[in-house]
Amino acid sequence: MSLRDGRLDLLRVDPCSSYDTMCVIRGSAGRDSLFIGDDLGYASLFDVQRGQLQNVFRRSCKGEGPVRAVCCDAERAELYVSIGSTVERLNRNGKCLLDHQTHFADDVEQLELSSGRMLHAASAFVYAAYDAVLQETRSYLADSKIQAMTLCGSEGEHCYIASADRAMSVIVDGRVLFRRRMD
Repeated sequence: MSLRDGRLDLLRVDPCSSYDTMCVIRGSAGRDSLFIGDDLGYASLFDVQRGQLQNVFRRSCKGEGPVRAVCCDAERAELYVSIGSTVERLNRNGKCLLDHQTHFADDVEQLELSSGRMLHAASAFVYAAYDAVLQETRSYLADSKIQAMTLCGSEGEHCYIASADRAMSVIVDGRVLFRRRMD
């Protein structure tokens, strides 16, 4: 199945999303899955079997508005979805295992999962890391709007944040290790 064919099939099944809310879960024996959040506030999981998409579940998320971010933990078969300032952890059957209302005033716009099972979330100006039960362990208030966030390091302990003021910050344990403007 080509990527173009898969995108066309997805657009026929679910509404498009205005955000980057698709996560590919690499499975064993070539069994991949797609986890998608849409603008109507639904999260869907599809299995790709023999080039065909099979709907596993589609569920409405808590809160109002579009799904803004998704991420996946393939090893533990857990899916994370954010809508508004709420983050939910789902299993592969669509059951909500845990939901958490963050302290963010804005919507959670980005989610990343480190190999150490820490969930990293960012809103417009705030970055926070959460442990396995979604208790905040550290946070950082950016000087300007957070444009992008990615993790690096063996346990995902380094969080790289690109800001609207053309600055790159490296956050380790809630402290700014390095900040540089890219002029």
